[in-house]
Amino acid sequence: MKNLFTILLIMISFCAINAQTKPTPAAFSPLPPKLYKVLRDSCTQMDIVFTTGAGGSMSLEGRNVIMFSTFVAPQSVTAKKDVEKTGFIMWQKNGREFITGDLYFLSDTAGYLVFKKDEKEYVNQLSTQGATFLRRQKK
Repeated sequence: MKNLFTILLIMISFCAINAQTKPTPAAFSPLPPKLYKVLRDSCTQMDIVFTTGAGGSMSLEGRNVIMFSTFVAPQSVTAKKDVEKTGFIMWQKNGREFITGDLYFLSDTAGYLVFKKDEKEYVNQLSTQGATFLRRQKK
């Protein structure tokens, strides 16, 4: 009986310790300010490719790139794993690829981009205007 009690006590202790040290999901960070500033202010061309539905693509240059880039909010959002990737967006600076982001919609007015740069992943929220604009272009 004493051994059974000892084993039970060890199991309870193990469960309590394991519950306290259980890793929490990693929080996603938005693009670092330096990368975000280049994306927002210095990119000269961009291509948007929709990979779901009827598909399609669009290209932007010059001031339209700067205007569109304001649709990418500087803050992060919680990425959902069960959301289907809708497409991707590539920003170019002086004819060279600067960064690419995978596009996800949460609703008609909400979405986010998942960027990969230097083997790190960043998640930035789309503004309401950006998600609405992109959703309309996709249809």
